[in-house]
Amino acid sequence: MRRMKLVVPLVLALLAALVVLAVVQVRPPSWWTAPKEATAEDERIGQQLEQGSISELQRVRPNSEPWAIRIHQSDVNAWLAARLPKWCEHAGITGIGDVQVHFERGTIEIAAMLPDFPSVVVAAIPLEVVDGGLRSRSSRVSLGRLPLPFITETILGAVAASLAGSEASAAVTALAPLLRGGDVPAEFALVDGRRVRVRDIEIRDGELLLELETLPRLPLRN
Repeated sequence: MRRMKLVVPLVLALLAALVVLAVVQVRPPSWWTAPKEATAEDERIGQQLEQGSISELQRVRPNSEPWAIRIHQSDVNAWLAARLPKWCEHAGITGIGDVQVHFERGTIEIAAMLPDFPSVVVAAIPLEVVDGGLRSRSSRVSLGRLPLPFITETILGAVAASLAGSEASAAVTALAPLLRGGDVPAEFALVDGRRVRVRDIEIRDGELLLELETLPRLPLRN
């Protein structure tokens, strides 16, 4: 009986410690900021990023001459706050709440508020260019700061399927396999038939640097 009196408080203390640890671990990552209403400045930056990216891609350049584009994390998050909800509505994608990204040393982290989850779901996606394709070496998912390796495939697979089944642009749906660790071509076509190839991708703290080249139209086949 005396031993039981000692064991019960220890078990309760252990359970309490585990609960506290779980609560702490499911907190959003330190870089996540509390969701807020998109501002006019977010809209301006988002439009500028969108239009600037399109302008850079469409610019006439010497064939096969490398060029680079730098994308800042803060600009992407402004676009996500102001433009993503409209884009999701147009593309028929539902169930995705606030989304934020974090660029850090070779990895893109994407955090999103999803239904039925007590904290933000974070997908960490390492990207590199290998053999002419974009590759995600080992994507992983966490609930806040708590790793969830046992449901990584389920969550990423569901998101990839949602994108593939939506009315999103071909460029976005083509990138969906990256969420599941697959390779995708590092080359895409422009509206005028020219092609842009991603030669290298470098993810730094707070920014993404892409090295690209513009290729001529493919010859017409007889």
